[in-house]
Amino acid sequence: MRILLDSSFFFPLIKIKIKDSSNDIIPSLIKYNRFELQYSTITLFELSAKGARLIKAGELTDLEVVDGINALISWKSLIQVDPWLGEIQMGSTYNRS
Repeated sequence: MRILLDSSFFFPLIKIKIKDSSNDIIPSLIKYNRFELQYSTITLFELSAKGARLIKAGELTDLEVVDGINALISWKSLIQVDPWLGEIQMGSTYNRS
């Protein structure tokens, strides 16, 4: 089963806490090894934009944001999908059939 993870799941990578959320969700899903975990390339933009705003406000450092984004990109258990190539739409159509 494919699961497309929303950007909010990755905010903790750049030191942003999500209210009523656990940092163990992704590792738990990986542990079961029954899911194909995906994230959109838009997530990279959202992490960068949110990170830039918090850097400007003095709440994060540029290194924290860069390290978090690099961690996501190099995470072997996650698959990056490009919404502009129709991968997300094809996946959702496939799952409805």
